[in-house]
Amino acid sequence: YLPLFILITYYSAQRRTSVLRLQWQRNLMSGYVDLDGQRLYAISNAEMQSRKRRVYGQPIADRLLPLLRYAAKRTQRKDGSGYVIEFGGQPIKSIKKSFRGAVKRAGLDKDTTPHTLLHSAITHLMLSGADIYDVANYVSKSVEVIQRVYAHHSPGHLEHLASLDRRAR
Repeated sequence: YLPLFILITYYSAQRRTSVLRLQWQRNLMSGYVDLDGQRLYAISNAEMQSRKRRVYGQPIADRLLPLLRYAAKRTQRKDGSGYVIEFGGQPIKSIKKSFRGAVKRAGLDKDTTPHTLLHSAITHLMLSGADIYDVANYVSKSVEVIQRVYAHHSPGHLEHLASLDRRAR
């Protein structure tokens, strides 16, 4: 379950709790994955958005979609229900211990957390040259947050200043 958790978290740039609560069918308690519509809903219709916004209807990344389809074959029940991230038929409540072990085995800094995946995902979107407004909408963050925290990773960040006329008027 850990590799799938890491991939979903990275490709969707969603928080740990949202990913752990994902189910295979629409429900009132949490978000879900719609494989037919190729969308990820990190929040249900009945849930209220909090200050830590979650995406509703995010397109699933091309590289993630086949992995989710494979996971659905393994964990989805006959009635279509079930959690995306589960072990032994039960949802995973905490990923901390297994994630910490993976970080140690990979030789990463001990301060690396699941939240680091979210930051890496947004940083990589900005490095790819994606439009800041598109990134903000895709990850359900405000444009102001993307500008303040991640804009300096954009390849064209501040390039427009190089051609300005600096002579006093």
